[in-house]
Amino acid sequence: MSNYRFRCLGPFEFPVYKSTRHWKNHKRLYDPKTATESVFSQAAMEERRIGIDGINGAIGLYVIGMKPRGKLIPFYVGQAARQTIKARIFQRQDKLAKVIEILNIYTHAKPFVFLFPLLTPSGRLAKMPKAGVSGTSNAQRIITSAEYMMIGHAMNVNPWLHNISTVAERERFSIDGSPGSWGNQTKDARSYAEMMGFSKASSASDKLREVGAAIEDVKDADTQLIEEALAHEESLEEEPMDVNENGGGGEQ
Repeated sequence: MSNYRFRCLGPFEFPVYKSTRHWKNHKRLYDPKTATESVFSQAAMEERRIGIDGINGAIGLYVIGMKPRGKLIPFYVGQAARQTIKARIFQRQDKLAKVIEILNIYTHAKPFVFLFPLLTPSGRLAKMPKAGVSGTSNAQRIITSAEYMMIGHAMNVNPWLHNISTVAERERFSIDGSPGSWGNQTKDARSYAEMMGFSKASSASDKLREVGAAIEDVKDADTQLIEEALAHEESLEEEPMDVNENGGGGEQ
């Protein structure tokens, strides 16, 4: 039986700049427009390898992450159902300052994006709902369900994933055997963790928590300060970027 399918493209890095016009010791910046152009130009060169055409108009899911010491860590899982992924992924009002907080805690890490365009049962890219049409389409329902699933997957690696409530709320409880659980774990809890496929607690868990708290502390005024810094191109120096290290590959 033919079903909907999310294809995977990435990871794609995007440009990061060092700025002399920083605030709060924040020296690393990214520009949403430049980041979008970089990610989707890379994706356009790879899309036919997985049998799609027209990634710029795709809806579906995306993951924004960071690569410290070569390890890929997810920090945000997002969906785009009423907008294209391209229009949604780096919207200034809710992404700019938050991603920059991550860049300046992981000061040497490379940011990246995975794209998951949705294909219909016929193998074509799913389309956005038409303007003015009420109700929820099959594609929208599937994207929402898949987002919940992907958030669960991502929490195996990063229990401080930005999608999940607040740091204060998460610290009200702990589930033995789960990522970020408190105290020594019993053999029962370890058996549960093995069953669920949870990896051992990351040695970087303190830093992941620091990122989670920093993102929640972002203020609207921070975005304005960043935009002012980005407007002064003479003070920006682009960091070297490793484009699509996965090197492509065959049909997935």
